[in-house]
Amino acid sequence: MRAPSERLIDDFVRFREDCIRTRNLQYVFEYLYDKDCDRFVGEDGPETQRVLRATAPRFFDDLHKWLRDLYFLYCARLLDPARQGSNRNLTVEFFVMELKKLDIDDQTSADLNNLKSRLDAYRDVIVDPRRKLIAHRDLPHSRSALTIGVHTLEAYEQFFIDLNRFTDRAGTALGKDPLNFAFLPGEGDVHSLIHILRVSAGFDKMPEN
Repeated sequence: MRAPSERLIDDFVRFREDCIRTRNLQYVFEYLYDKDCDRFVGEDGPETQRVLRATAPRFFDDLHKWLRDLYFLYCARLLDPARQGSNRNLTVEFFVMELKKLDIDDQTSADLNNLKSRLDAYRDVIVDPRRKLIAHRDLPHSRSALTIGVHTLEAYEQFFIDLNRFTDRAGTALGKDPLNFAFLPGEGDVHSLIHILRVSAGFDKMPEN
């Protein structure tokens, strides 16, 4: 394998940062709105949902739509073709093509192509919402009652597993260490926000100093 250029390595670092940003977006969306992500309380449903309804229901309803649209947009752009007309895109396909030019070993090439195929299958599910509802407002679809882009929890979890495996495999070929970009809770994140809202809505008491 020939040595990669510094520019290609920098491209990979930027791409992996986009992957991490997308994963964090998905985590925040899931934590706030997924009914299976939180413990249930009586007949009122998930506790986090009760907090959102008790504090700023209109805002969190809008936020749900904004985060949903961003999720489709962010995921789809990671999986776009490497070239679209005169434009070049920083995507999964871009790294498959660039690493092939460096004469990577057969096993790495096969692994990357297999992962790309799996990721492309997910793109087939999510690209219509990005194309017809988010980047553009498709008139025929707007007039129809069809729902597009619906997929299972298992499908998007597998997408992030495959995406992480792809970046690890490509990164190793470029001399970068593997990196697990699963969300890591920390001070000032969505957990902190929900805790403050719980206190303000009377679900919890503020700890005494």
